[in-house]
Amino acid sequence: GLCPVCGKANYLEVFEKKMAELETQFEETEKNLTNRHDREVEWEKLTRCISDFESMANQLRGLLVKLPAIPKRKCDIRSLSFQRILNAADKLNEWYGFNFLEDISRKDRTFLNRMFNRRHLFTHNAGRVDQEYLDNTGDTSVKLNQVLYVRSKEIKRLISLVSGTGQRLIQGYEAVK
Repeated sequence: GLCPVCGKANYLEVFEKKMAELETQFEETEKNLTNRHDREVEWEKLTRCISDFESMANQLRGLLVKLPAIPKRKCDIRSLSFQRILNAADKLNEWYGFNFLEDISRKDRTFLNRMFNRRHLFTHNAGRVDQEYLDNTGDTSVKLNQVLYVRSKEIKRLISLVSGTGQRLIQGYEAVK
């Protein structure tokens, strides 16, 4: 958003603060919770870093829509979904010449795609694998209707990747405007 006092864009500061809070919550949970089930519940909650990324990205999408463009492009921008992170990166690269996933390895891109789709499962399907997840990720390590859990190493990696990805998205947007 914008600072209510000076009007300067502060989305980077807000996003970085949220990611730092999630990292702190991760560290405290890892240190203080020993029960596996309780830890899994906390790890699942920490997938909200994806929601924080998506919220920030949607704000930037709203700003991109305000830039001059033909009506079809504006419609395309409005319908861009950051839940489909790989597609969103491709489209922004095609339309604006920046790829916020450019410096991320193929392995990490696959991981991000899976985790963004898993967050969707946790939020809407109680962690149970559906056909949409399988289609969107190509994940052959799981089966239809299997219940997924999040492990600590996945959350630690996810928060770090989402933080860097969000920062690069903001930098890309700022290069355009």
